[in-house]
Amino acid sequence: MSSNKSTNSSNSSSTYSNNSDNSNQQSINDYNRRYERRRQANRVVDRMMDEFMLANNPFEFFQIANQVPRAPRVLVQRNRDDGNDRLWNDYFVDQPVFPPSLFRRRFRMKKHVFLRITQTLEERHEFFQQCPDATGRLGESSLQKCTAAMRLLAYGTAADSVEDYLRISASLARDSLQHFVEGIVSYFSDEYLRRPTEADIARLLQIGEARGFPGSCNDINVLDRSTLFTDAFEGRAPPINYVVNGHQYSMGYYLTDGIYPKWAAFIPTISLPQNENEGLFAKLQENRRKDVERAFGVLQARFEIIRQPALARNTSMLG
Repeated sequence: MSSNKSTNSSNSSSTYSNNSDNSNQQSINDYNRRYERRRQANRVVDRMMDEFMLANNPFEFFQIANQVPRAPRVLVQRNRDDGNDRLWNDYFVDQPVFPPSLFRRRFRMKKHVFLRITQTLEERHEFFQQCPDATGRLGESSLQKCTAAMRLLAYGTAADSVEDYLRISASLARDSLQHFVEGIVSYFSDEYLRRPTEADIARLLQIGEARGFPGSCNDINVLDRSTLFTDAFEGRAPPINYVVNGHQYSMGYYLTDGIYPKWAAFIPTISLPQNENEGLFAKLQENRRKDVERAFGVLQARFEIIRQPALARNTSMLG
């Protein structure tokens, strides 16, 4: 009896296995048939495309197939002459609409300084010269271009933010900013971006001595980009002479915090003062060292583009 049961069990298992194998083989055959039909359909389509391309010009077909539809260009009548007249009447006539205080706040400088910059750029930089276009109309004036650059520098906004008032395009405003900055560096660096002279250093030493630190050349914030130390090491630095506690010194020093190297020219603060004298030194040193940091804070507040410079740039500028 038991042998009959085991025989029946093995027969049923064999039957189930055969049915499973047949089902798998049928699925594979169905997949192969569908795959072959797709291949045949693709070959038919390829043959039809080849015949069509050979019957026509293959180069024209390639252009049609790769042509990307673009929106039509919209011509904006900005009327740049009205923008220039509005700007001139608002700020540059004898009786302007806005007083000098508002000019100083919006342009971040006095009027005569701005006019000097504009005149220099117009005389020496081709971009700021007002030239006629293809129709004979004069383009944007140097005042419009320089004003656009100053607005972007002052407020840190996008290039199209000056379009509605100055009546110039965003691309022209962006180009004006780039050429304006390059022109300032090229034409005014000899006078305002030069190395400190003996008179400048004497003035700084006088200020430092009045604050309790004779011989201090002020704080140094960007060590790897400064040329002051190179001049000192190579003997090109102007002489610095001062007296502290009856001792004569001939080398200046810089007030720093704890992140700078332990050099003789660096005078760091005392992080944990142990007595009254050390506490007084740390207080005066930190107050003096903050002068340059406050100056950078004023610079950032006056020219917002320092906080977010990417708003006035495009992919070509960023490279």
